[in-house]
Amino acid sequence: MKSIKIDRIQIEKVFVLFVIAELILGGSGRLIMLGPLSLRILILACLLAFDFVLLIEKKIKANSSNVVLIILLFYFACILCYSIVINNRADAINSFTGYLVISVCPAFIYFSSRNKDFLPVLRKAIYVCTILLSFITIALWLFCIVSVGTAYSFLRQFQYGALAYVGPIPRLFLKGSIFVCCALFFAVTDYLEQRKIKYLIVSCLYLAAIAVTFTTSFYAFTAVILLFVFYHYYGRKHFVYALILLVLICLIGALIMYKAGIFSIFAQRFSGDYDFSYKGTQFKRVLEEVAKRPVFGYGFGYPITIDYGYTVVTAYSFEIMWLQLLLDTGIVGFALFAGHVLLTFYQLHLQYINSGNTIYMSLACGLMMFCLVSFTNPFMNNAIGLLYYAICVGAAFSPCRSINDEKGAA
Repeated sequence: MKSIKIDRIQIEKVFVLFVIAELILGGSGRLIMLGPLSLRILILACLLAFDFVLLIEKKIKANSSNVVLIILLFYFACILCYSIVINNRADAINSFTGYLVISVCPAFIYFSSRNKDFLPVLRKAIYVCTILLSFITIALWLFCIVSVGTAYSFLRQFQYGALAYVGPIPRLFLKGSIFVCCALFFAVTDYLEQRKIKYLIVSCLYLAAIAVTFTTSFYAFTAVILLFVFYHYYGRKHFVYALILLVLICLIGALIMYKAGIFSIFAQRFSGDYDFSYKGTQFKRVLEEVAKRPVFGYGFGYPITIDYGYTVVTAYSFEIMWLQLLLDTGIVGFALFAGHVLLTFYQLHLQYINSGNTIYMSLACGLMMFCLVSFTNPFMNNAIGLLYYAICVGAAFSPCRSINDEKGAA
């Protein structure tokens, strides 16, 4: 009887594909439940177990990323122990667990280092999953115009997103919508590099899926990052033309929305008791607390009472992720976390300069999107943002691979 040889590299590649698919299409992670546990929790448990195996086998390299990461996790663990004593224990643990996802970074560095086709597999998986998510978003948005109850109950039951109406117009926000923004940078950079019409068509699909979210931060930060990409490719002279073209597109889009009565959505978002005012009030109140104890913070799960004018709320979790990081861990924790992120940006930049492979720039643009949006929505303190971040770390701190290496592996 012949023995069956298990190809560990192929298993790891399939697992990475599975992780990416679940991350992009799985929403908040509660779409598939296995008893009391979600599929995403089981995936994270597998990644943490793999980290432990790497540690036992002494395969975690002492690179700059892992060194800073160990210091960061040790500091966060100390803050957690302090928080359990002075704050509500359950709230402290719940607030901390989101950051624990960052500890899977060494696993992705290992996957990327061992697997030569990690980058092409990553690129294809992101394209396939985000294209599918874009079709789901647009189809669901059209369905919401016809049927309200069914779509709303689905989104609420699985915490897959949010749905609101301004008149007959639905505003559909899915948890994975931010990945469509990230994938847009892949499509745009690939089009500018290769001039293939398929990337232009995919870019239009992504733009349509982003448009129906009616999310101000998505619109603004996507435009800012696209300007950065255009400037990189066209230089100062042609960048002016690209900027003029982008402004014209925005004006035409604004005119169409005005004629269709869609502007009322944004008027409501900036009204007295809606999202913009809500976050503004939250920002001022949390900043007042941060100023009282700026160095080490108040610990995880620290509650703050906020008067919004129309309601008074006591909470320990807030929309502005970076400000909450300051509140919980102080300047020290903020500096360690932000320092690791900046180190990853720098390493992705070096990989791009040395290889010319656009996937490094695309990953950096996606990471920039997560970091910017986290000023208005909490992404970089939970599995959605930090798993994408771990993937970026894996690409940044593994051997540099050119586009020719990627084509050869594919």
